[in-house]
Amino acid sequence: MDLNPFFSQNAYEKICKRIDAASKNVAIESMKKTADEEVAAADSTDITVSGDGTWKTRGHTSQIGVFTVIGADTGKVIDVEVMSKACKGCSLWKGTRLGNEYKKWHARHSQVCTKNHIGSSVQMEGDGMIKLFQRSKNERGVRYLNYIGDGDSRTFLSISECHPYSENVPLSKLECVRHVQKQMGSRLRKLKKIYGSKKLYDKKNRFQGKDNIIDFRKCT
Repeated sequence: MDLNPFFSQNAYEKICKRIDAASKNVAIESMKKTADEEVAAADSTDITVSGDGTWKTRGHTSQIGVFTVIGADTGKVIDVEVMSKACKGCSLWKGTRLGNEYKKWHARHSQVCTKNHIGSSVQMEGDGMIKLFQRSKNERGVRYLNYIGDGDSRTFLSISECHPYSENVPLSKLECVRHVQKQMGSRLRKLKKIYGSKKLYDKKNRFQGKDNIIDFRKCT
């Protein structure tokens, strides 16, 4: 078919590394610019942020998680941290993890190893957010003093206990309205399922009548 010869695996990996490095540089510059915009909007370097995580797979057993800090005023990403419990390079090593051969391999591999978390997947979110808070002053020039999070208080507790800005600087947690709506809606639907078929003293259904109508769609 008169096609040019395909490039080798080594050349392909070099291209991927260059694209990865360029993408990281663009992302970092964009997030630094967002931090400046957030400071201008808040008129202070002490800002309010929203923090949350996403996972490669559903549930609390994922080996890779991505944790993000978003400015409350701009709605843009200020910083992001990728946490991983696994590394393909480490899994490919089949020999005994002792001896000179392993030491030589480990010295080379440690520079590119993607594993940066030891522990449970549940703990991963807290550790990722701690890293984001601890480097906020040096890398973004701001302090995240007000934290908007979901109903899970474990992450905020982990951040508070590490004192990212010294023990004399307290952090405040603000509840996310959307999460409150979601939790309230879930509980209302549960109550309707349990008591919906039961009658009141006047033999009317608990969820019938104009005074008892609940629009559950607005609670999701």
